[in-house]
Amino acid sequence: MILGGSLLCLALIIEIINNLPFLGMYIYPERLTNISPFVMLYLNQMAAIRYLSFDVAGFTILYTALLIYAVVYWNSKRILSYLIIASVIIFTASAPLLWVSGKAAVVFMAISVFCLVPVPVLFGRMAVEQ
Repeated sequence: MILGGSLLCLALIIEIINNLPFLGMYIYPERLTNISPFVMLYLNQMAAIRYLSFDVAGFTILYTALLIYAVVYWNSKRILSYLIIASVIIFTASAPLLWVSGKAAVVFMAISVFCLVPVPVLFGRMAVEQ
């Protein structure tokens, strides 16, 4: 449980830090300066690669933490474990689809996230019961 909780916190920190530039862009009071289109293209590509690499790392750590929770609660909370395992399997299945069809991969990723929607509610119910 401690390992799962630690991994969950680490994934949350990575995702928050990864999205801070987007939040800062809306708060920044001055207008951004104009730069040449070639430099802007390079900056956009580097920003996209950086964002996606941290996003993949955050989701990988998140799913690893959730798998630990699924194993811990396998005997007592089967529905919770089934949802987590289904979400991880669907998300893993979306990775090879990135090279075949990006749209299909996004659909699989969305289904994976939808499988996780009831998980916080189930965790909340478990906390209230105890």
